[in-house]
Amino acid sequence: MHGLTQRRAGVPWRGGRPLSRLVGREHELALLHAQLAQAVSGQGQVIGIAGEPGMGKSRLLAEFAHSLHGQPMTYCEGHCLAYGSATPYLPVLELLRQLCGITATDRPADITTKVVHALREVEIASEDAAPVLMTRLGKLLCFQGR
Repeated sequence: MHGLTQRRAGVPWRGGRPLSRLVGREHELALLHAQLAQAVSGQGQVIGIAGEPGMGKSRLLAEFAHSLHGQPMTYCEGHCLAYGSATPYLPVLELLRQLCGITATDRPADITTKVVHALREVEIASEDAAPVLMTRLGKLLCFQGR
């Protein structure tokens, strides 16, 4: 696909840019779709993609995400960054932030409201789970310099 653009929320210095055509990654794309099929059938999945810079990891994920348009699901990415190696579960915290709609400018009260709302949407008792998530998010907010 030519002209597909992507903005990676977890890596702010890599804004939207045209992505090159996907070449030679049909097998990897098929593996991602196979894992998705397992997740849809009720078998939880976590997929890790690692490799040297420039080998097409972001391009592969952009193609996969694009293939999901129109399907009733939520797609999120978490990124392992070298400067975040001292922050346990940073990719999971990034996913949590995305799923709750938390932005860098949110105040603590806004974050609490968003976490409680997100938990209610997925029918999790927010009075039990919100404090746990808020503790985790507090560590993430400290990491972001808040």
